[in-house]
Amino acid sequence: MARRLPVILLLLAILGAAAWTLFRWNSPTTRKTDPWKALPAQSAVIIELPAPLTTWERWTHTAQLWDAVALTPGARSLDALLKRIAALAETQPALLERLNQGNLLVALVGNGQNLGTIAIWPLHRDTPGLEQLGVALGVDLGKGSAAWSGGSIELKGDTAWAGCQFAWKDGLALLGSNTNVVDEALLAMGGDGLRSDSTFVTAQRTLGSGTDGHMLVHLDRAHRILGHWLTNDAVEGLRWPEGWLAMDVRIRPEAALLSGLIFPSRSDTLMQALSAQGLSRNGVTRVLPATVTTCITHQVSDPQRYLEELGVHNDSLAAAGFLWCRGVFALASSPDTSGAGQRDWAVFQTDDPLAPFEALSRLCPTGGCDTANHRGIRLLRAPLAGMLGQLLGPTFDRFERPWYAVLGDKAICSDQREALHEAIDAFLDGRTLAADERNADFLQQYATDAALTVWADAGRSDTWLRPHLRADAGPALNGDLLRGLGRFLMQVAPAQNGAFPITLCLQHGAAVKQEVGVLWTSAIGRPLVRGPFIVRNHVNRTQEVLVQDDANVIHLLSSTGSVLWKRELDGPIMGEVRQVDKFRNGKLQLLFNTEGRIHVIDRNGKDVGGFPVSLPEKASAPLSVFDYDGTREYRVLVPTVNSTLLNYDLNGKPVQGWVPPRTPATCAVPVQHLRVRGKDHLVLVDHSGNVTVLDRKAAPRFNALVNVPAGATPIGLRAALDIAGCAVLWTDSAGQTFSGTFDGKRTGPYTDPLTDATPGLFLFPRNSTIGSATPITVTRDINLDGTPESITANGDGRVVVQRAHP
Repeated sequence: MARRLPVILLLLAILGAAAWTLFRWNSPTTRKTDPWKALPAQSAVIIELPAPLTTWERWTHTAQLWDAVALTPGARSLDALLKRIAALAETQPALLERLNQGNLLVALVGNGQNLGTIAIWPLHRDTPGLEQLGVALGVDLGKGSAAWSGGSIELKGDTAWAGCQFAWKDGLALLGSNTNVVDEALLAMGGDGLRSDSTFVTAQRTLGSGTDGHMLVHLDRAHRILGHWLTNDAVEGLRWPEGWLAMDVRIRPEAALLSGLIFPSRSDTLMQALSAQGLSRNGVTRVLPATVTTCITHQVSDPQRYLEELGVHNDSLAAAGFLWCRGVFALASSPDTSGAGQRDWAVFQTDDPLAPFEALSRLCPTGGCDTANHRGIRLLRAPLAGMLGQLLGPTFDRFERPWYAVLGDKAICSDQREALHEAIDAFLDGRTLAADERNADFLQQYATDAALTVWADAGRSDTWLRPHLRADAGPALNGDLLRGLGRFLMQVAPAQNGAFPITLCLQHGAAVKQEVGVLWTSAIGRPLVRGPFIVRNHVNRTQEVLVQDDANVIHLLSSTGSVLWKRELDGPIMGEVRQVDKFRNGKLQLLFNTEGRIHVIDRNGKDVGGFPVSLPEKASAPLSVFDYDGTREYRVLVPTVNSTLLNYDLNGKPVQGWVPPRTPATCAVPVQHLRVRGKDHLVLVDHSGNVTVLDRKAAPRFNALVNVPAGATPIGLRAALDIAGCAVLWTDSAGQTFSGTFDGKRTGPYTDPLTDATPGLFLFPRNSTIGSATPITVTRDINLDGTPESITANGDGRVVVQRAHP
């Protein structure tokens, strides 16, 4: 008998269709024109992105799921296009503001055979930089362009966009996969489009604000569209109500979270049956093997009513196979390691552990039912064939004559005795799905009480899913994409005012198994020597990780471990990496030096004009950057091997009027700035332990009497109310910390720890090198989830990020 697929596949496919919709297409434009009016009447999946460029930046830089999605050609194409548009917009703030004002809508359109994709973005003809935007898209958007006449024009910007059409009408730019879908959008603008669908209008009104996006799914059309990828039997085996699904989307570093409501357009027996049964927590994982990859759990508090809602009235079968069930029942599957398809289990909770066998035995023939034993657990074979399918529907047709066992308060059955043995072994040996630490953590974080719970380990479901794909769809299935997915959870609650609350979660799945607590690991490929430097992304406000390998290549990693870019330098970075706002527009650049150069690099890895600056003398210490008056008129000071102090502005030019002063000896630590009694003091500590104090023009400001002892290591400065009371701190060969004030008074040793958080303390930046046995760790909340992470750069080339322990 043909196996039927559970509802999980539809939900995964909806997410897949959403991803396919988003990532296959490329988008342009903006303002307050309503893009919803252009949605074709046959739209099946609709995604709305507020502030599209900013949202896309945040998604691709902070969501670990992007690592999997980015493997698909469509995602790479769209990412390249949006980055091209964003780079153009960054040079024109008015264009960037306009492009982010409107919401981008992307819709998958079709009802079966014919599919198309349409992107709708508000775009006004007075948008600044419009012609340059047209160049990025490959379409003429000049004042005399035919694009403004209302017809569609084929894009010429990239061979990957062959057949894509652009059109403009009433302040909306339309970018479609073909002429038909663009024509349908233009037609919708002249009529009611989806606005004539009252269920759609109701669903749309429930979408919330302050989210990362929205998704609306017409369940019947989406169901039929699945026929493009799934076999007919697979599509027919799916069960889902007709109507609209409206969800708010939130992107988290480790998962995509969706929540909303299902609006059935007509009564559905399964949904009504669920509504009458209340809520419960999924407890069946305690009897399922850890090999399980999918599990669908139904709450049932009144089994008789549940069956009646489904239209089942066979009293003898019901009494034997179901009426003793109280709490939940579930269907679970896992790939068969022998390659023979999959293993299936059904689980039924009961308040009387004796009831299942007693009820089943009443239908046994005169000689009794078949029985067996495994590790002291009795097994009983179902007395009749096809009993569960007749009671609970086609999804349970897979159980011909299953074997039953009772484990605690659960009766579990399977057609395959070896599968039932596997469940018994897992239960007795503590190797169940509930004992899997990662799964337990996932459910603890995201699961709640529900009427229907669908759980899947999507990354391990490839073997289970592949047999149900159409032959021509198999090659299009990206195995790396599937393996990049983690656990999936869908939960539905009983109806409220005719709508069913629903939540979905799709977790990122690591390419390799991570240790518990490890969020991600990025293998650079060469030994690391410098870093990790934590730098701020001014667009999405997350923290990113910069490291340098032994070939002097720097790598910028997103807060989720993706390599954003890499480039080779002329030598190792000295000291820390600073960030500056050269153009005074809120956009940050990276500033640092090697022995031979000063570098200023933008967030895309490109040199900023005037840099790199080649130094006339090799640097002896890391640079310092000061904004004396808070006006972002930066000064970059670099000590050199010839005991001089160089001074540059952020145009890469030596500061006029600055005569490089000399220090008694070469400085190995960067110059520090102290403001005392309204005056600026530049303080240098050299190899011989001398302290030199200068003003902003390099003239001597104070004659410091302190001297750091030979063999000691300067570690920082401490401010005071007057310059004479300021102090330099050092550690001696025994590791003890001392200080000496500028007027020559020595104190210490210190017993309390000294950190940058200590008031008035300015520690010199770390300038150590990563070794194979000496990894370097810093702690930051890099993904803005409210919990700090430990970021470790290892000499073997790995960057490891894990939750920091308090």
